[in-house]
This record gives sequence, C-alpha cells and structure tokens, in this order.
Amino acid sequence: MKNIIQNLMLIGIVAPLAMACTESELNIVDKPEVMAEFPGGHSAFMQYVKENLEYPAEARKVGIQGNVYISFLVTEDGQIREARVERGVNDYLDEEALRVIEQMEDWEPAENNGEKVTMRILLPIKFRLEGGEELSLPKMGTEDVFEIVEEPPHFGEGKNQLFRYLFEHIKYPESAEEEGIEGQVIVQFVVDADGKVTEVEIAEGEYDALNAEAKRVVQEMPSWTPGVQRGQRVKVRMQVPVYFKLD
Repeated sequence: MKNIIQNLMLIGIVAPLAMACTESELNIVDKPEVMAEFPGGHSAFMQYVKENLEYPAEARKVGIQGNVYISFLVTEDGQIREARVERGVNDYLDEEALRVIEQMEDWEPAENNGEKVTMRILLPIKFRLEGGEELSLPKMGTEDVFEIVEEPPHFGEGKNQLFRYLFEHIKYPESAEEEGIEGQVIVQFVVDADGKVTEVEIAEGEYDALNAEAKRVVQEMPSWTPGVQRGQRVKVRMQVPVYFKLD
C-alpha cells in the first residue's frame, strides 16, 4: 500500500508525546512557594517585550491583532526551555511571540522547600495596532486575494480531515510507481468567498506525474469554509503539501 501522506499526519501525533516525555523527566512544580521571575520583575519584562517585539508587516497590513499565549519552562537554573504556543492568533503573530520568549535572558528560578525547582509559565503577548491604523486600511474589493486573514479558510473539521481526504483520493501514478519515484508536491490555490477551490497551480514539484496527480486531487476538492477578514468572506491564497511515498 502506498504511504502517501500518513507521515505528515503522524508528525502531529508523535510530537506532543515526545514533549510530554521530556517534561516528565523534569522536576516540575506547579505551585512553588516562590514563583520564577523575569530579572527586575514584571515591569522589566513588559519593557523587554516593548523593546524587542516587532509587529509582523504581513499582519499589520491586514489589521490582524490579538493576544498570543505562550507557555515555557523556567528550569532550576533559570533557563527558558520548551516554549510553545498554547493559544495563537495567526502564524505571523505566533512566530514573533515565540521568538521574543525564546530569546529572553535567564529568569530567577522558582523555589520550593528551600530548593530551586522548574516551573511552567503561561504569558500573553499582546499585539495591538495603534489608534486608527486598522481603519486606515484600503477598502477590500471583491477581487482582492489575501495571503493572511483573521479567520483562515479550513477544510471540513481541520487539517486531519484535509489529509484524510487527500489520502483517500490520490492515485499513485503508475509511471512514478514503476520508476520508484517519490517526493513532495506543494500545491497552491485560492479559496474564494464561496469556499470554492480555484486557481490551482503547482508551487513546487520535481516530477510531472506527481505534479499532475496532486493538482487533479486539489482541483476536485469539495468546497472549503471560506476565510473571513473584517467580517467579510474573502478570497485567500493557500498552499498544501502532498506527499508521495512508496512502501
């Protein structure tokens, strides 16, 4: 049986388990007697964020703002480890918030029963556009195609259903199978305001047979839930990786 996209699906299952194993090896205290603290306290932390946070231009352009919640471990020697997004807003904002947290200097570690211990911290990183900036954006036209939006398009119930659809409908090209060809194809397309998949093209792919099959499957996909920007359904450009792998 051809394992076309199962590897990608397994990544999302295995990664959280690996992280859980890592944390289980640490002596993490949920409610220590003395909490971990950024050097200089909360006001110093806020100043650090203010000086180092860079509002992503892509998000600023379309008026995206919100709070990104990042959790991370402060180890017994004050190091920042295993930072992750617990609740995000948008890929650009999430990545920037994570970058700022990961680049922090060491904290003052937590203490419990007179010993330094590891604890997990959860903090919101706020992205706010200054007064009137969002209102100054140009009026959206019906033909505008967005790269990022406040509410991205989604297929069915999410990525797992998308991957399942691809897995069930892709037919491994005979010519590629006979020659033992495997690879990844990046398919680019637009989800229009009605959720229809349009403007399908190959963004990246080395083999014509794999490219053609990946494009066919995406072109024949049922409608998505369209993206929304400032309360309006809009066209959004998307990319999907399709993996071809022989057992």
